[in-house]
Amino acid sequence: MNERRPGLLLLAVIIWIAYFVCAIIFGHSIWFVKILSLASVTLFGILVFIVWKNKESKNELRD
Repeated sequence: MNERRPGLLLLAVIIWIAYFVCAIIFGHSIWFVKILSLASVTLFGILVFIVWKNKESKNELRD
């Protein structure tokens, strides 16, 4: 999926898991759970954007 930035993918997975664990343990009203929620959504958006741009550039090279 993301061969150039495996560290970013790993960070997104770790943040996502940490968010779910903390949300189950502490609930959604704690401030760091809210920050983890925003971080997980932001990192997922960054990864989708990177993959979309890579796919777009590969299609341009092919044409």
